[in-house]
Amino acid sequence: MNIKGITFFYPHYKIGGIQVLFYRLARSLSKRAGLEINIVDYNGGCLWCLTEDLNVNRIAFEYGKSTELPENTVVIFESFLPTRYRSELRIKKNSRVFFWTLHHYNLVPGHFTENNFNIYKKFFVSILAKNEFKKCQYLVNLAVNNKALAFMDSTTLDNTNKYLMSDFKVERYLPVPALNSDLKRERLVSEGEISLGWVGRLVDFKVYILIYTIKRVARYALQSKTKTVFHVVGDGPFFSQVQCCETANEYFSMIMHKEIAPDQLDSFLVQNVDLLTAMGTSALEGAKLGIPAIVVDFAYKKIEGDYMFRWLHHTKEYDLAHEITESDLVAGNTSLENMIEQVLNEFQQVSVLSIQYFNQNHSIDTVAKRFLEMVGESSLYFHQIDKRILNLPLYMKVYRLVKRINSIIFPDRPK
Repeated sequence: MNIKGITFFYPHYKIGGIQVLFYRLARSLSKRAGLEINIVDYNGGCLWCLTEDLNVNRIAFEYGKSTELPENTVVIFESFLPTRYRSELRIKKNSRVFFWTLHHYNLVPGHFTENNFNIYKKFFVSILAKNEFKKCQYLVNLAVNNKALAFMDSTTLDNTNKYLMSDFKVERYLPVPALNSDLKRERLVSEGEISLGWVGRLVDFKVYILIYTIKRVARYALQSKTKTVFHVVGDGPFFSQVQCCETANEYFSMIMHKEIAPDQLDSFLVQNVDLLTAMGTSALEGAKLGIPAIVVDFAYKKIEGDYMFRWLHHTKEYDLAHEITESDLVAGNTSLENMIEQVLNEFQQVSVLSIQYFNQNHSIDTVAKRFLEMVGESSLYFHQIDKRILNLPLYMKVYRLVKRINSIIFPDRPK
């Protein structure tokens, strides 16, 4: 179907992966003649500010006020639970919608993990949220049947099917992109020495694999007597925990950099990092520069056992991180140590594999082309969605009311 316009919706003040993703696509697509690009964000929000110099229409979104979207556009949403739809939106009848699942729990009522799902399933599904699961299953089924739903990788699809207790079939994935760069990492920092790096927010689900990785690298450095530096680029509520986890020895040291501006990150990585460990789009930031990239998975608790690391270029079906389970643990494995040795001895070969994987799967041009193809196939008009599934259930209304009252009584408490 012909696409006359695309509208990205993601109002948020703080910078995050979704805003950067939508910005990158808006930037790429805004250069195409005859295609109108719109973004919907708070006036002064992250996406609003990122796109101020682009050839796009910026539509201001406000709490409690109707926001009219243009006609003949395809509205792009990060997939969401039906009851989290923003009722302020006014979408025209001739406008289609497209949902992109960019997080493992976008379409999962409640916050289940591998460890607590079996505990909560019977209670939450059968008693509290049976109706919410039905609404979510309805929306996913409707979107799948109208080719209006994409998953960034196989793990988001598998996770959705698991926790919705369904078997939705999606033949194609829409992976996340990163911008290309003219910079390239050509050599190790120093012969016989190695510099590793991490790029990513220091938040609950990322911190445990990061701390585990740092300790394992420190142990390798000591045992192999290899001069090793580990650069941590990122900030967040777990900054101090990462900072205190350092197991420094005569061969290993760690440097904390907090956040580095996006326009300076490529240069920093090229100058300082031989081997990158990261998850999600952060892993791509190294691969595009020819820096061998290890993609790591996430966990919500301390990792017990021996985690198996994997190269980004060996990942299957665009898997840029999944929740760690027993299948990711292999006693006594030396996967990380072998990768470090491979970079030390065969840097150029691994570098080429990283660049090739990035160009074939995640470069902005590759993803933008795939994006237009998939969005163009969507036949789901907003008016086809039963509006009753978008209404808040009573317990959610009570929860939001209590939360609002609490913020008024205790305005200084963290939100």
